[in-house]
Amino acid sequence: MLPLLLLIFGIGETPKVLIIGITVFFFMWISTMAAVASVGEGYLEALQSFNASRWQVFRHALLPASLPQIFAGMRISAGVSVLVVVGVEFVQGGSGIGNVIWFSWSLFRADRMYVGIVVVALMGVVFTWIVHFIGKRVIPWAETEGRMGGQF
Repeated sequence: MLPLLLLIFGIGETPKVLIIGITVFFFMWISTMAAVASVGEGYLEALQSFNASRWQVFRHALLPASLPQIFAGMRISAGVSVLVVVGVEFVQGGSGIGNVIWFSWSLFRADRMYVGIVVVALMGVVFTWIVHFIGKRVIPWAETEGRMGGQF
């Protein structure tokens, strides 16, 4: 996919953003579909017995029950997006941490290469932690139920 995007959009930031968007979209889509499918029938039947509208079913059953899994998908997507950026920079070149790692490896500069790898790992941890922190604020009930994956 990346070579096609490089042919269409050239070397620059646009192919990077598109590849990240496509990758994260599919992770989030699968996570969201699984989250909605796992909502218990009891929630839906209870709301239907009170003649709830589709919006009320979504607002009071589907969304609150799905948010913990959706945020888990967001945490995975945050880490994957960092890896995708590094991979795209390996192929595309230009400037960036992936390019630093690639050229350090090819020039046998192990010290710079490992610094780049540590920076990428820290970026992944920080992005994942940010999503986890936001999730704790948006869906506080999920942390008490142990559905946000706990602390790291």
